[in-house]
Amino acid sequence: MGTIKMKIKGYDKESHSLLISFASDETISNDPEDYPAYAFQTAEICPHTNDIEEVKLQIAIMGIQIVKQQIAKEKIGANPVAVIELQKMVGMCFEYDRSELEKQNVGVVEL
Repeated sequence: MGTIKMKIKGYDKESHSLLISFASDETISNDPEDYPAYAFQTAEICPHTNDIEEVKLQIAIMGIQIVKQQIAKEKIGANPVAVIELQKMVGMCFEYDRSELEKQNVGVVEL
């Protein structure tokens, strides 16, 4: 992935969140308008700065993961066998022990 494009589609006054969509040179479309927007709470991204360039940079860094997810979604969507297997999981429940997930290096987010 060589480039990431982001478009700020809106601002939520109540949460002070920016609504941003992303695309890249590896997504089907290079236009962020073609993808859903995600909310980014600016106070959580850069709580100690009002530097807009730093806020944009931090959002762009987080956008890398969103773009990776979009690319994976597009690849799965092009694979009918994978789509069928995913659809089979609808209605199922799964439970995992956190310590087992951490052993697998899944990347548990600290709350």
